[in-house]
Amino acid sequence: MGAPDILGLLAARGLTVRPRPDGNLEVSPRGLLTDETRRLIREHKAELLQALVADPLPDPTAEARRQRVLAILAENPTARYALLTY
Repeated sequence: MGAPDILGLLAARGLTVRPRPDGNLEVSPRGLLTDETRRLIREHKAELLQALVADPLPDPTAEARRQRVLAILAENPTARYALLTY
């Protein structure tokens, strides 16, 4: 699993990840962090920082929506389209 996959997974779980000037990552909202996501972030911190600095995500909510649509389509293999309403 590479940094883009991890960032997509975190976005799908409602988490936003940003690089901080001190070389750390800022993850919000903190209340959504689980032990599993903390471990994943720690293990791949360098990759995540590199990916975010080299190619920052323009809209983290767009990736979360994309992941939700992909999940809907995976649950319904005969569906050709998925629509999210807000």
